[in-house]
Amino acid sequence: MGNIGSIAEQVFKPEGMEWEESEYQFITGLLEREGGSKRVKDSGGWTRYGISEYAHGDEYVIWDLTEEDAREIYKYEYIKPIVDRVGKNNVAFKISDMNVNIGYPQTVKIVQKALGVDIDGKFGPSTVNALKKAMDKWGEDEVIDRLSETQRSFYDSLRASNPEKYGKYGGWDERAKYNPIKE
Repeated sequence: MGNIGSIAEQVFKPEGMEWEESEYQFITGLLEREGGSKRVKDSGGWTRYGISEYAHGDEYVIWDLTEEDAREIYKYEYIKPIVDRVGKNNVAFKISDMNVNIGYPQTVKIVQKALGVDIDGKFGPSTVNALKKAMDKWGEDEVIDRLSETQRSFYDSLRASNPEKYGKYGGWDERAKYNPIKE
């Protein structure tokens, strides 16, 4: 992988691929991880491409949501806020995937716990600086491994807190293992 600058400021360019291509591939995988075009009813109401009625029902008729609509939602509402903080890199993809799966507030807490910083649920300058330092010190792969382990631990705590409600979510462990470097 040919990256430029410090690890925390690098531009994701696997073998000449531009960011937009990488982002498109990431979203393609995300759509698959989120169940694709299947229409399902879950705790968020009707859901398609992982986009829930609860989160986006005022803007879209989820039943009629197109793949292009879903791509735009993911790009601008879930990925861009992370990239704006941590740059265009694989860690941004991992955090974005967590953001989609768990929600922003819990994702930030997982990032903070993985970094060993105060857990306040705010993706502010101290968290961003700690993340960039960790990326420089350990590299993207190690940071992603630490995020994955903390994410898995979060899922384990949910299952332990209410096995009847959360025990059925077997796909969580696979989701926690997601590493964009290895995809």
